[in-house]
Amino acid sequence: MVALRIARREARRAKGRTLLIILMIALPVAALAFAAATYDMYKLTPTESLTRQMGAASAIMNWETDDSILPITDDQMPPKNKPQPHTASSLLSHLPAGSRVSPYWSAGVSVTTATGIGNVGAYGIDTSDAMTDGMVKIDSGRALRADNEVLASPSALARLGAHVGGTITMAPNTYLEPGSFGRQTYTVVGEAEVGGALNQYLVFRPSQVTSQNSWLVKTPGPVTKPISDALGSIGIQVTSRELELHPPVGDPTYTTDPTVAGFSLFGVGTIVAGLGLLEVVLLAGPAFAVGAKRRQRDLALVATTGGTPSTLRRIVLADGIVGGVAAAIVGTVTGLAVAFLGRPYLENHLEHARFGAYRVYPLALVAVIGLALVTGLLGALVPAVTAGRQDVVAALTGRRGIAKSRVVWLILGLAGIALGAVSAFAGASRHNPNIVLFGLVVGEFGIVLCTPTLIGFVAKFGRFLPVAPRIALRDTARRRAAAAPAISAVMAAVAGSVALTVYLGASDNRGTTFQPELPIGSMYITTDGTASHNATIKAVIDKDLPGASTVAAVVVNRSDYWPAPVLPLAHSCPFSDGATLSAADQAKALADPRCAPQYMDVAPSSYSPLVTVDPAVLTAALGMHGQQLVAARAALASGGAVVNDARFVADGKITLEVRQNDNDLPQLPATMTLPAVVIPSDIQTTVVIAPDTAKALRLHTEPFGLFVTPLKMPTQAQEDRVDADLNNLNLGLSAYVERGPETDPQIVAIVLAIAAGVIALGAAAIATGLASVDGRGDLRTLGAIGATPRVRRLLALSQSGVIAGLGSVLGAIAGFGAGAAVLFGLNRVYAGRWPAPIPYPIEVPWLNLGISLVAVPLVAILGAGLLTRSRLPIERRAD
Repeated sequence: MVALRIARREARRAKGRTLLIILMIALPVAALAFAAATYDMYKLTPTESLTRQMGAASAIMNWETDDSILPITDDQMPPKNKPQPHTASSLLSHLPAGSRVSPYWSAGVSVTTATGIGNVGAYGIDTSDAMTDGMVKIDSGRALRADNEVLASPSALARLGAHVGGTITMAPNTYLEPGSFGRQTYTVVGEAEVGGALNQYLVFRPSQVTSQNSWLVKTPGPVTKPISDALGSIGIQVTSRELELHPPVGDPTYTTDPTVAGFSLFGVGTIVAGLGLLEVVLLAGPAFAVGAKRRQRDLALVATTGGTPSTLRRIVLADGIVGGVAAAIVGTVTGLAVAFLGRPYLENHLEHARFGAYRVYPLALVAVIGLALVTGLLGALVPAVTAGRQDVVAALTGRRGIAKSRVVWLILGLAGIALGAVSAFAGASRHNPNIVLFGLVVGEFGIVLCTPTLIGFVAKFGRFLPVAPRIALRDTARRRAAAAPAISAVMAAVAGSVALTVYLGASDNRGTTFQPELPIGSMYITTDGTASHNATIKAVIDKDLPGASTVAAVVVNRSDYWPAPVLPLAHSCPFSDGATLSAADQAKALADPRCAPQYMDVAPSSYSPLVTVDPAVLTAALGMHGQQLVAARAALASGGAVVNDARFVADGKITLEVRQNDNDLPQLPATMTLPAVVIPSDIQTTVVIAPDTAKALRLHTEPFGLFVTPLKMPTQAQEDRVDADLNNLNLGLSAYVERGPETDPQIVAIVLAIAAGVIALGAAAIATGLASVDGRGDLRTLGAIGATPRVRRLLALSQSGVIAGLGSVLGAIAGFGAGAAVLFGLNRVYAGRWPAPIPYPIEVPWLNLGISLVAVPLVAILGAGLLTRSRLPIERRAD
């Protein structure tokens, strides 16, 4: 075909511009191919998941109770009787003939580390049994043969300062029953991974724990539902490979999380894919726009020799086909290569677990390749239409007028933004991801249509700027046909990054039932019920954590009296979250702030201690600072209480319900009321009173230990040193550091966010490069009139700043709107039901927005400054 031959010839002639076009399309294609392959490897197949959980076994059995655990329903939990000792022979009597079992357990153990003493995970597995193949992977060394041998994960060896062939020493283990780990020293015979996990753990033979409650089971045939039910009737919980892979028809499944219940993440995948397509199209647009602009004279010559407008359109569309095919090959190969090469980093630093087998996502890759081809055509579509309508005479003479924005485009753009916003939030309200996607696409196209007008408005401020940025703004306004798509490309990339950031931030900040016991970074050391060793313990803290403050505290002895704060009726939800409510009552509960899920899901505060602290030595250990500390001391000195949860204070008072555990002790009032001051904090509900107040209330107290406030979060090595020095005191003490909740890395979303950020930077750089190619004529003029090389570099910096800056601002606006629409939809899934899951907070991610608005333009500007040649081109005028 003639058009394809011309496109192929032009690609060879203009290698630099062709490379930029290919990169513009290949960059998002590579990111999508990378994300697709990474997701496919990260998401374990059911077989892979079960193999890591139970190896080659047929099932895992857990002995939970002597009573039947059938049936289990939502409102009925299995009995929690004390498990009775069980043996392999007694288990085999309930299994088919020819079956065999192997004990298995997991726990936490204390062990000597390179810097002291620390806790690590531990497994008891017979690694010599073929039943554990796939569950345990020995990277180096050999399987366990004797009871004095141990396997360790690589990260555990690093923390313990041990190596294969060396030894490890156990510390006193308070987490296991007496008689466990009779040996103190174990020989490390190999490095191993259990279940693909990469965290710190040791692997012992099962015999190192005295009681066995879990077993791997190998049966001649599959463990079917009748076998599982028979074992369940005697209190054994069975996880069967057969039933997990082929669940019986009609088995009920339960879920209450809106991210998995029926709505499938609110169609987040659909929205991401749709916005990804839009992003790729917008990224490709400026490339073909600049290419068509550079070829105006050639296309005009074709027109003078009899070429029709349709011929010109076909030539430009052929550029899209050639660029799309090349970009599909380059992008797909690059994305897969990065996915495979970057997999170890993602495993070790984000997921902390091994992915599945090396594989690609075939359907996704086919879609990505098709996306590249469609993108090439769509990206070349507008330039093709423009080429078919160009003024042949103006193109031959090289004249360029001042481009002005048509009011109609601004009106259409504003209408598109309004329609998109309404559609997106309407779709979210109706739980329809397709309508949301339609609204987001229309909204972004509305922003694109407004971009030329915005460029013209910003260009007016050029008169107040130095020469280089003034030329850059003027040139951007004159070349709006090329500048607007370039700015839109950056906008699309930044919008994707910001939208994912908004979603990730909401997922991380979503209210949970977790509340720290102490301010994050603080430490406490529980003593043995006396204060006689406090000075010795403080000396350890002063040595290992210089500058840390310590406060001795006591608590009310719960073995005598158990005082607990009572939630006032005025602050209590009038509905029980376990009750079945009518539609009217559900509406009332939803409208009542006291029934908000973030309050209903908080752990019962009756389990929090009543702490007594001398007001003279009260410090920030309980989360109090500055004027808060002054107010707290004054309240304690006057006989009142300090509470960190305002819900428990009404009319300036707190009520304590006293539960008496020993009837031989003097009877105390059932409730006690104290004046209270609220000092808000994020830690678990804590009530603090002065020792004199506790004495006046006749509450028995006992030493609790020491609160420690280090200057900064203790490192793992520092915590191990503290534990080792405490262990040397032979008092059975250990330290606890409040490090906050363990967060889910959400690897897929993180990978997409990283990819979007890279695309944003790449789009800014490539769009600037294309603008530089298009402005080569101006550079010749500058060189002809004697401009210095410094002017060219400043001009490139300014061009990059205009494109990246405007694109980043528009992208931040569009991205936040997209993220807010998705979160609004997720929250609406169960908005009409009570109790509902804790909603996703829609918050502005100021830090990430700052990075998008500052870092992306700054990196693009610096890149333009480093990569732009200073020498101005001096060429003869093209006739």
